[in-house]
Amino acid sequence: MTKFPIVNLARQRGVSLLEVMIAVLVLGIGLLGVAGVQTASLRNVQSSYERSQAVILMDMLAETLRADARNARLGNYSVACDHEALKAWTAMVRNALNNTEACVDIDWDAAQSVYTLTLSWTDGRIAIGGASSLSLQVAP
Repeated sequence: MTKFPIVNLARQRGVSLLEVMIAVLVLGIGLLGVAGVQTASLRNVQSSYERSQAVILMDMLAETLRADARNARLGNYSVACDHEALKAWTAMVRNALNNTEACVDIDWDAAQSVYTLTLSWTDGRIAIGGASSLSLQVAP
């Protein structure tokens, strides 16, 4: 018969302060990581939302060109960002993108009978001073 040594269990009573501090440190680092991922996710979701709004607004402008195809084929819609005809639409874009610098340029290529619509804005969430743009070609 083998004899087992008797262990004094009275000495081990609970968790030491060092173990608790290490557990709290590990938990804190984990929670900071989760908060960082959540912040990055919110930035990306907002940036994606603005890009979706830009696509919808560009499609709206393209449909306006297609609706007045006769004037569009004459190149009458070729205007720059600050043109008076685009004032209301530009205000709507700036409001939707929450960006006061958003701008659209409409260029007419008579040789190919195609408009090129280019919407540009700054998106500070991508990078500091990050420029975003969206281009669309429309044949009226």
